[in-house]
Amino acid sequence: MKKKIGIIVFLFLLIGCGFTPVLKNIDDTEIKIKELKISGNVSDNTNFLLKNYLSFNEKTIDGLDVLIILTETFNSIEKDSAGVSIKDNFIINVEMTIKKNEKILTKDNFSESKEISITLNPEIDNQNKNNERKNILRNISRKIKFKTLIISKNYK
Repeated sequence: MKKKIGIIVFLFLLIGCGFTPVLKNIDDTEIKIKELKISGNVSDNTNFLLKNYLSFNEKTIDGLDVLIILTETFNSIEKDSAGVSIKDNFIINVEMTIKKNEKILTKDNFSESKEISITLNPEIDNQNKNNERKNILRNISRKIKFKTLIISKNYK
């Protein structure tokens, strides 16, 4: 009985404290971007996806310059008895530099990976890679937005 009362009291205190997740509602209008450059050894589609997920409003006169270098890597982590890869590790790495008036404010690296099972059907494999690419880029874009928001607020 004491545990139940303790849990109820804890829940009321938690609800009343005003806690809200930091990454839940990022206000894009507070992020002032002068120019966003995305490059790297990836396809134009990957660059487009990241730029779309970021959805920065560029061309603000007194904004930040955001430079992003994307890299994708596939590493075989499991092979069958014939030596054919049956599981790959798919890694996306982002190197981000934020500048203002040619002064470097921060340099960050964001990286995420996902294990992908390889089948005998290349069409399914490509679809799985594309789905994981989208998920990873969506997660990384949230981290980039948050970091850019913090830098934007600190260097107005």
